[in-house]
Amino acid sequence: MTGGHRQIRWHAVEPAFLDVVQPDIMTGYANLAAAGCTEIVAHPFFLFDGSHTSRDIPAALARARERFPHTRWTLTAPLGLHPGVLTAVTARIDDALTGHAFAPDEPWPDGLR
Repeated sequence: MTGGHRQIRWHAVEPAFLDVVQPDIMTGYANLAAAGCTEIVAHPFFLFDGSHTSRDIPAALARARERFPHTRWTLTAPLGLHPGVLTAVTARIDDALTGHAFAPDEPWPDGLR
């Protein structure tokens, strides 16, 4: 158990986006289905609930499931005020106050884009 949650190893992880950026939700879902996943857990990287998390993402997941009826999906809650989010925000603010934050004109370290 870590932070009150047991550690679960995932079979596959795929990024997917609602609009504009690729891969879209259908493509990400298709990749997971092709990898043999039947239980899809979608996590929206949003801080709070809104129309995307309550309407748009579930609709896109439902359309994907129609194409892959042997699967089922679950949508997690947005990040919200989870203690891990608060820890990350506090760390970012501390970085800025101690001069360890990246200035807008500085290049990002490799792998952090």
